[in-house]
Amino acid sequence: RGSGFIYFYAKPGMHKIFSKAENTAELELNTVAGGVYFIRQDVEMGLIMARNSLVGIDELEGKYHMKNTSVGTIIRKE
Repeated sequence: RGSGFIYFYAKPGMHKIFSKAENTAELELNTVAGGVYFIRQDVEMGLIMARNSLVGIDELEGKYHMKNTSVGTIIRKE
C-alpha cells in the first residue's frame, strides 16, 4: 500500500526480501548486528495490476521517506 512502511528484525547474515504484486520482486540483503537498512519499493503499472521492484537505499534517504508515512502491515513466513 502507498504511504506506509514496515519494519522487522533480522539476524545477521544473508536474507532474501520478497514483495508480491503482479510480479515477485526480490532483494538480497547481507545484514550485520546493530545495522539499520532501508528498502524502497517502486511501483509501476503492469498488465493486470501493479508491478513492483525493491531497491536498497541509504539511511538519509530512508529517514526522509519515513517522515510522511505510517506503519503498515507485514506477512512474515519463517
